Amino acid sequence: MSTTPDLHEPDTRPVDPAPAPADHGPGVVKRTTKTASRVALVVVGVLVGLFAAVNTRDVEVSWVFGDPLQTPLILVIALTLLAGLVLGWLAATLRHRGS
Repeated sequence: MSTTPDLHEPDTRPVDPAPAPADHGPGVVKRTTKTASRVALVVVGVLVGLFAAVNTRDVEVSWVFGDPLQTPLILVIALTLLAGLVLGWLAATLRHRGS
């Protein structure tokens, strides 16, 4: 009698079923928060896209020095947002270094 299993016979040992997902607890909170974050991100993305599509007309930007420049309004808004984000990040970084 051989101790090695026959490769042609199916495995008939009982298999433990996977536990059913819990409907409460920390894992559910993480999944719910992650889903809500993704939905919010999609909504914000759609709103930004619509905002960009509506604000495509050219505006005149007057600089302190030099001639005024014609540029799309959305570009002015995006550059202003980017400058604000960079300055906010820089201020937060410097504040944390000081403490």
